[in-house]
Amino acid sequence: MLNPAVKQRIAELSLAHRLALSALVLAAICLATLPLALTLSGADGLWADGSAAAVVWGASAAGMAIGELLHDSNAAFTKLLIGMIIRMIVPLSACLVALLSKSRLADAGFVFYILVFYLAELPVDTLLAVLRQFGAKPLG
Repeated sequence: MLNPAVKQRIAELSLAHRLALSALVLAAICLATLPLALTLSGADGLWADGSAAAVVWGASAAGMAIGELLHDSNAAFTKLLIGMIIRMIVPLSACLVALLSKSRLADAGFVFYILVFYLAELPVDTLLAVLRQFGAKPLG
């Protein structure tokens, strides 16, 4: 697991820093998947890869930003729930639009890339949200 000092540093990150960390993780994964996208679908694959990363990051950023606006008595639960809903609805809606429109992005694997980025970003967002809410304190 993480060192308590690292947990505390992550818990103290501002919204902008958490968004930058999220973008950095997605950028690294996007760079790792670019050769596959180029090999399988050419230029359309590059657009599908980059677009999927942007959609997942946008959903993640919106979930984090909206969560910061909530300050009620059930803030921890509400923040996690609202963030989770936004992080799910935006990428799923983008997949639905791409598939129903039968676009070149869909043919190039947009839905596959959404899935890859979503599954990679989910633990990062969860870690950032939990540490932000509870800090380095033990959860038990």
